[in-house]
Amino acid sequence: MKDSPFIYGTTVSIQSFTNRELESAKLQRNLMNGINTTIISPRRWGKSSLVEK
Repeated sequence: MKDSPFIYGTTVSIQSFTNRELESAKLQRNLMNGINTTIISPRRWGKSSLVEK
C-alpha cells in the first residue's frame, strides 16, 4: 500500500498547504478589518492550517 500524501494530526507546512488562496485572502481581509469569523467544516479539512497560514 502506498503512503498517503496527506498529513493528519498536525498543521501542515507552507510547502504542503495548497488550493486555499481565496479562503486565505478572505480570512486575512476579515481579520485586518476586525470582522469576527467562524470557520466551519468537518474534522481534518485544514481549518487550523488555514488559520496558521
